[in-house]
Amino acid sequence: MGDLSQKRLIVTGATGYIGSRLCDIAREQGAELIVLGRRPSVQDGLKFIPFELGQDLDPEIFSNIDAVIHLAAAGLDDESAQDLNIVGSKKLIAAAKAAGIKNFVYISSQSAKADAPTKYGRDKWAVEQFFSSEYGTILRPGFVYGGEERGTYGSLCGLLKTFPVLPIIGADEPVQPIYLDTLCEAILAASLLPSAKGQTFDLGASVPLRFEAFLKRLAAAKYSRRAHIMKIPLSLALALAGLCRILPGLPNISSDRLQGLQNISVMETADDMAALGLGFVALEQPLFEEGGEAPSRLQDEGAVLLNYIIGKRPSAALVDRYAAAHLAIGDYRALVLPAMVKRLPGLLRFMDPIKKNGDEPGLLADRLEIAARLAEASPDHVGQFMNLRRRSLISVGLTLIYVGVIEVLTFPFRALFSRSDL
Repeated sequence: MGDLSQKRLIVTGATGYIGSRLCDIAREQGAELIVLGRRPSVQDGLKFIPFELGQDLDPEIFSNIDAVIHLAAAGLDDESAQDLNIVGSKKLIAAAKAAGIKNFVYISSQSAKADAPTKYGRDKWAVEQFFSSEYGTILRPGFVYGGEERGTYGSLCGLLKTFPVLPIIGADEPVQPIYLDTLCEAILAASLLPSAKGQTFDLGASVPLRFEAFLKRLAAAKYSRRAHIMKIPLSLALALAGLCRILPGLPNISSDRLQGLQNISVMETADDMAALGLGFVALEQPLFEEGGEAPSRLQDEGAVLLNYIIGKRPSAALVDRYAAAHLAIGDYRALVLPAMVKRLPGLLRFMDPIKKNGDEPGLLADRLEIAARLAEASPDHVGQFMNLRRRSLISVGLTLIYVGVIEVLTFPFRALFSRSDL
């Protein structure tokens, strides 16, 4: 990313989920910020100018400004207020252009379409139409996650923490997550690229994953728990959302956001991410880095799997090698194993997946194979795998009978677990 020092930026929506973090990062990199909003930001060192979408702007506001970053949006549940997203954004764009601002960055949405199921998505698309091929930069992020539990991300976190079984709609819809800090870096990079005028950048994971899978991985990485998903129709989801708004203590999620989880179009993001200097980041990596728990979680997992493989408690060095192997390849995802399995690793015999020819291994099968290879390569345990001890025919026969009985008893359970995400 370019040099932000001595740059003067106007930011709308600076107190929001994205805006507050954007201001933090921009100031850390030396930018001078002027925020336009209805209420002052709690952050120190920001120049605040009262502003509401739709009001006329004093041209002096744009004096010596290098770029305008427009994040502000009207409330999702207020139909009349949402019209301000169009009218207010149009006024802001026109005023900035008239003042000679060379770079205007508009944060749109993956849901922006003329026929979007939500007014929010239709409004975002309508605002995009005000930009010409010579003016403005449009960013369309996928699902933004990480950082403070606010916005849609905060609502989902609240649901994951509150309900043992999470009722959701759009479980099979594609999701292209982007970490909050990564999006902020993209916004700031776009504000410094004169060549980006008139371009639209689609931002998020280049390979989509199902919404259900995203929720399960989020729950595992953030709370070390398994998310149990119940697929429900939209009508029931809207009713439950209404109930959450009435009853105290339950997380609030807007009906518009629920409807936005349908008919999501997949974006081609790889080239746009690269153009802004953004590389691939594993979904779990920044969440683990927020809590500083990646190595310890992988060590805990390795201790259980290696114990199962070698039949006794593994050495600390072998456990460290297991965690280091995953971190070295950028694999921060940790298994969420049942508490009973953590106490009695031998119970993994009932979960050890059955791999069919041509099937891709599940996460548990993949991790067990890695653990077995590490144990096999360990000088302390090589004898167990090479069968270097001489054994009598009776001993071998009894062992085969024992293994056969165990296989028969555990086969139904292993077949069942083979169908799970593990």
